[in-house]
Amino acid sequence: MIGRAVVVVPFAVCIALYAAVLRGHFLSDDMAVIYVLSGWNYHDELWARLFGKFSSGLDAPSHYYRPLAFLSYGINLALPGFDPLPWHLVNLAGHLFAGVAVYRISCALPPAPSSRFGPGLAAALFLLCGTNAEPVAWISGRYDVFATAFSLWAAALYLKSGTAVDRHALGALLCGVLAFTSKESAAILPGLIGCLAWIRHGDAPMRARWTSIVRDLAPWLLLLAWYFTLRLLMFGSMFQVYPGAHPLARIVDGGWLLAMQGVVPWLAAAIPDASALAVASALSALFLLAGTISVIRDRSLWRKGLGLLAAVLWSLALLLPHLSGLAANGEGGRLFYSTSALLAILIGVPFGSRWFSGAPRIIRGAVFVSGCALVGAHAVLLHIALRDWRTAGTQMGQLVAMLPGLNRSPGAEGYTFVFAPDAIGAVPFARNANGAMVLPPIQRQPLLSNMIVFLPADIPNIPALLSQQLIPTLKRFTLNEAAAQMQAPAADGLASPTVWPTELFCWRQDAATVARLPLGENWRDPVHWETEITAGLRRAGCAKTV
Repeated sequence: MIGRAVVVVPFAVCIALYAAVLRGHFLSDDMAVIYVLSGWNYHDELWARLFGKFSSGLDAPSHYYRPLAFLSYGINLALPGFDPLPWHLVNLAGHLFAGVAVYRISCALPPAPSSRFGPGLAAALFLLCGTNAEPVAWISGRYDVFATAFSLWAAALYLKSGTAVDRHALGALLCGVLAFTSKESAAILPGLIGCLAWIRHGDAPMRARWTSIVRDLAPWLLLLAWYFTLRLLMFGSMFQVYPGAHPLARIVDGGWLLAMQGVVPWLAAAIPDASALAVASALSALFLLAGTISVIRDRSLWRKGLGLLAAVLWSLALLLPHLSGLAANGEGGRLFYSTSALLAILIGVPFGSRWFSGAPRIIRGAVFVSGCALVGAHAVLLHIALRDWRTAGTQMGQLVAMLPGLNRSPGAEGYTFVFAPDAIGAVPFARNANGAMVLPPIQRQPLLSNMIVFLPADIPNIPALLSQQLIPTLKRFTLNEAAAQMQAPAADGLASPTVWPTELFCWRQDAATVARLPLGENWRDPVHWETEITAGLRRAGCAKTV
């Protein structure tokens, strides 16, 4: 009975903690995706476009190849109604699916665990990891959830396979293909399979061992070669994902080391509770000590431990060359989603060992209680990490509902600017959603001819946009057409008088409402614009927006 509870309870706790964000509104990139998909749907191109993404990039100039996850967004959009709940449920289901894979891998790794405690602990630590809040709670984190879940299941099925062509081996390769079509982070798979093969065949004589490892690894190297060839044909580069990023150069010049320097402040921002972090860190250190003792006492674990440690380091090695640094506000937990799964499996290894099962009852009891305390600490950290997601989801719903009533100067001359936060804590808020927030399907009726949303970072650039006739362009054209018009030179080569907004509002996080900006006399002067608007935001109580 206790054994089943060790496995089932963490899944139930995970569902309970994430339940609070399932009704949260679409945020940031979510709305940009929905705007694009809705446009395709309006022109009866949705499915053709979605399936076409299997042979093209997702979002130029970035080199994204993520057609499977993007297809799932299309399926969500095609469902009746327009409720964020089904979108969130797909992410949560993927996370639980990945949690089951963590448990299965922990059970399948030789030597087989003699109790459920170690695998159950691994699943619990992954499911309740605080830094995983971002990929699970943010609909746009689905790429990471899918890529990791399918990668983990590919590993779990590989460990179950008996030959290279049995149903488990073929199922593993299918999961591998699905992972590679979800996000670039699936490139972890060949290295992960190599580490698992090294563990799996560790007892064989050296020649037979390496023959088996190479045989097991060959299909995955072919899969990786197919993936890199596809990227080369589509993007002209096998390794570049983000514009301006050069992974190979960063490996050579050591630039990736800079990302490591910000780990501690990043974690403190991602989970802003020093005492809870201290407790979890102390318990983690205790478990690392107990795990080390277990490995010393049970030498059969050393290969499993080293192989999994290599897999953890491999996941980080693939990630760091792409990072320019960790976000100061704590964003980026999705980047470490795969690493958190492998680290959880590694931590659980010693506590399914024969030595642990044969230890005196008092020792096993103490470890069990400590394990429950560690899982409880992680649950607390996850609850803390989800606070900003609950707040952001609720406030975005309120902001979207208030926007239609803000334009108090309708007509040919009236136009409203609303300044909204780029992020709330570690949660992306209005970023990349400036136009989508005022257009269907987020709004019942299009509001672009009356208003648009800006971020604080946009303030210095707005006078130049206004001089290029931003407001008259937005009044006359759709969002995509307006973007093209703004890039085109004036037909007659003559400058037109600048049209300024008539209403300016900002979003107050503390009061969860909009506020009018009190402005001085010179706010329409491009020279004083930035100073006046920034001061107006502070006077309106929108200091956190700045």
